[in-house]
This record gives sequence, structure tokens and C-alpha cells, in this order.
Amino acid sequence: MKVFITGINGFLGSNLASRLRAAGHVVLGSARQAGHDKSITPYVLGATPPATLFQDCSAVIHCAWDLKGDAKTDNVQATRALVEAARRQGVGRQIFISSLSARADAPTRYGAEKYAAEAAFDSATSDSILRPGLIVGVGGLFRQTYDFIRDHRYIPLIDGGHFPMPLVGIQELISCIENILEAPQCPSKPLMLFHRHIPSQRECMSDIIKLKGWKRNFIWLPSIVLKPGLAILELFPLRLPITRGNVVAALTNRFTPDDSQLNSLLGHPADYEALIQSLSTFDEIS
Repeated sequence: MKVFITGINGFLGSNLASRLRAAGHVVLGSARQAGHDKSITPYVLGATPPATLFQDCSAVIHCAWDLKGDAKTDNVQATRALVEAARRQGVGRQIFISSLSARADAPTRYGAEKYAAEAAFDSATSDSILRPGLIVGVGGLFRQTYDFIRDHRYIPLIDGGHFPMPLVGIQELISCIENILEAPQCPSKPLMLFHRHIPSQRECMSDIIKLKGWKRNFIWLPSIVLKPGLAILELFPLRLPITRGNVVAALTNRFTPDDSQLNSLLGHPADYEALIQSLSTFDEIS
């Protein structure tokens, strides 16, 4: 199968490309910078898609997203333009990497935009929408979280860290994508993909600390103080690692094990303990 990945040089896109190529697929993609790789088309999200960008491709996997807080890119319109271009060029299957934060009343811009972008896809045809949990791998937000725990002795926990942290391993997510590509029919609704065991922030961090043998101290950080403080800081042109919306989303998002379709797509139960154990060699992977 000839597969096109937007944002192919990103954390998920690059890992996905490697797995699909190893499985025998022809993989092309787009990225801001292609370098000397002829399989990658230089493309800035939001620009008009080239008329032959998806030529002869059987599937497009949409991973591209502008995460800059001050971005001028309209992610929703940019995604819609890519979807429509793929349809005009005869692509039979499209997969959109959305987010668990995607919902109509999302407290964050990211969640609201992901939800709005989902409307560009048609589940009645051959489109699929995936809402993965926090992706565990050497990159992305999880890597930033891991590095913070590794590099700091004192770890702040919002309201004690009792809010849920749905997780999915990057290789598990890629296996789900592979199975969707090979399935005769696409799912008719957005698929939420995370382990049935949903650890709290405190439990997840404690498991990592125990596995690595680190000595760390937790600090209770009250959201009643954090939220107004962040709201004030956001009035200034600062790049913050966390926003008030992130805090509200973490404290209000609620998921149950039965909400997840991870096991059904994998064809076997996902093992949370094995996922944590995989971090034992995390620092050795570049």
C-alpha cells in the first residue's frame, strides 16, 4: 500500500513511517523541511496543497498540527484543505490523529480545534478518527514529562495529582493504525485509545520513579492558586509550559476503561505494567 503521512518528521509521524516501511508499505510524507529525502514533500501546514501531493496514494494519515501558541496557522482550515485535496486526488482512506481532549466544550484551544477538525472527516466513507491518550515514547509531551521527573528532585502535583492520565504506547498506537489500514471497513465513530488501567498523575509518576530508582519529593500545588496565576501570566507574551486551559482539562476530563477501544483494535489486552517496564531503557533510546 502507498501511504502518505502529513507531519512525517514529527514524533508520531517518524515512528509510524519506520514501522509501515518495515511492513512493506511505500511511505511518502510532508514536512516543513525535507532535506535530501525525496520521499518527503516540503509543505507548510496552511499552504495550498499541491495538486499531485497525494497522487496514487491509497491512504493519508493526518499527523500534522501546528502546536505553537502564537501560530498564525488555522489548524482546522488547514486540515480541511488537506482532506479535500486527498479526496480530489482519489485517496480511498484517511486517518486523523485527534486527541482525547477533543470535545465541543473543550477548555483548551487545542481540544476545541481538534474537535472542529474532526468534522472534515466522513466516517460514512473510509475515514477514521483516533483519539489517543498521552502517547508514551521517546518524544512528545510524555518525553517532556519524563525528562522533568528525571531532572528535578521536587515534583509539583496539581491538587495532589489525583486526576487521570490515560496512556497509550506509541507502538500500540501504530499497531492500531496498521490494523485500520488493513481493515475492510473503517470504524463509524471516533476511537479512544488508551489502557484500561487509567493511572492518576501521582500513580504514573510514582511508578516511573520507583522503576528508575530515583529519590523524588512530591509537592501539592493547589489548582485554586495555579489557575488564576496562569490566567494572569497568559496576559503577557510568554511561552508557558502549561496553560490555565491545560489545568482545567486535566481536572475535568473523565474517562472509564470501557471508553477505550484499544484492546479491540490490538486484538489482545494492553499491559500497563509492561508499558511502564519499557521505560527501563528509556534514556538509552535516542
